[in-house]
Amino acid sequence: LILPSKFRDTYGDHVIVARGIDGCLDVYSTEAWEEHYQKIASMPQNRRDYRAFVRLMTSQASDCEIDKQGRINIPDRFLKEAHIQKECVILGVGNHVEVWAKDLWEHYYGDNKDQLEDILEELDGFY
Repeated sequence: LILPSKFRDTYGDHVIVARGIDGCLDVYSTEAWEEHYQKIASMPQNRRDYRAFVRLMTSQASDCEIDKQGRINIPDRFLKEAHIQKECVILGVGNHVEVWAKDLWEHYYGDNKDQLEDILEELDGFY
């Protein structure tokens, strides 16, 4: 995967690739991953659902080197899990990048694009 230069410039020479939510992959700088990991790791370990979440989100995370052409080699297990075969969509989302199979992103976006105002109303005090 070739990371667009606007993202690549902030990542240095390697990134952390992890399972995302909703079927995508997450790509973090090492600093952003550490912050994300600390939040996840601080979840209460006495709850089975939290333990499962921590395991599923962190156990397969991979440190991937960025080569001189700005490419990262995403492990096959992630490509299969995210249904990425040829075309993908790369989104900047806050402190990380999401990588989606193009057809999954189009489906997700199509299902949710008209819900923005409804979603915003549920985020009381955000905007």
